[in-house]
Amino acid sequence: MNLHDVLMEMSKRHQRIKGSGYSDLLFFNHKTKTISNGKTVLVKNGKIIPQTIKLTDIDLVLDDDWGYENEDFYIGMESRFNNYYESVPTKNDKFIRTIFPSKPLNKYLSYHEMMNSNCNKNKARYELEWFFMASSINKKIEWKNDKYWFWKSPNTKLIIYKEFI
Repeated sequence: MNLHDVLMEMSKRHQRIKGSGYSDLLFFNHKTKTISNGKTVLVKNGKIIPQTIKLTDIDLVLDDDWGYENEDFYIGMESRFNNYYESVPTKNDKFIRTIFPSKPLNKYLSYHEMMNSNCNKNKARYELEWFFMASSINKKIEWKNDKYWFWKSPNTKLIIYKEFI
């Protein structure tokens, strides 16, 4: 399985990874280009580490493939960010560290939004962070203005810092 497929499978479950943390609590470090959770490291310094990831009820075989398809970076980021921003939080979100903000449950999400959201926050976060890191590793990000150290989307609350690219 490519990295994208493995991450999407892991995002669906809150299961223990044999020998380390939980499948839905991976940490994406964009400065060092690392994806890890405890002792389990999927990507280190931008290189995928092929392995078999053992969860409680399934084994996932990670191949050396990002699963990245060519897509305009800024359009792809805005789309994925909107899905993440509007997704409904889970009880495990207090353990998550990410560089992307999301809409707070108790302040902005209405009952109607919570009931009609079909987007799992973990899946949306993994999709967003994977796309950002895969685009960076595959050199698909064209920085729009070299005078600035960040880019702010004109359509969403998305801010991307140049230091993470």
